[in-house]
Amino acid sequence: MMVISVAYDSLALARGFATGWGFACVISGGERTILFDTGQQGDALLHNLKALNVSPNQIDLVVVSHDHADHTGGLLSFLTENSQVIVYLPPSFSKGSLGAVQGTGANAVIVNDARRICKNVFTASDTKNVPEQYLVMKTSNGLVLVTGCAHPGIVRIATKAREFFEDKIDLALGGFHLFRSADEEIRKTVGGLRDVGVARVAPCHCTGNKAIRVFKEVYGDAFIEIGVGSTLQISV
Repeated sequence: MMVISVAYDSLALARGFATGWGFACVISGGERTILFDTGQQGDALLHNLKALNVSPNQIDLVVVSHDHADHTGGLLSFLTENSQVIVYLPPSFSKGSLGAVQGTGANAVIVNDARRICKNVFTASDTKNVPEQYLVMKTSNGLVLVTGCAHPGIVRIATKAREFFEDKIDLALGGFHLFRSADEEIRKTVGGLRDVGVARVAPCHCTGNKAIRVFKEVYGDAFIEIGVGSTLQISV
């Protein structure tokens, strides 16, 4: 059993957590414990990790989806607490940001294509719009996708993941970047995920409240509400 715990978002579903614009989650219970993205504020990220009973020293791998402050803002604060990690970065990561990560002593790895980072967990990337990498987890029920903002398009990401990994998609979780989208685009995106065969959705961050309401309406019981403090158990 693997567990996805949301460590940063603008919505908190439990008391005692700090909120802010951005996203981060911890994936535990597998071969390695992974921090995916780091939110915008380091102090809030570290506070929320403590509230989740996750010590920075428990983290083995860090995956950064893209070089935007609401996903990288807590990275150096985290690395100050634990630099003995591998940090997987997209090729679009700026030289200045890369140098700052390397300056902490962390092992920074630029990922250009799909790569296995531990048992059942892969990074993959897309260069359309804002280049971004995302996580793909292989589970007994199909693939689980974790996205920071899905700038290349969540339907595009889901379609490519299903084709590349040759498996159905059980869950798409994270930011889907629809908070500025018109109603027609939102409906098209939600329908597109259904057409691709995404069984369950757990949207947050930049998905936006309007789009989240549509996901809830369309997906019904297969919609999962998440925010800071949420934990999801994934059977592997």
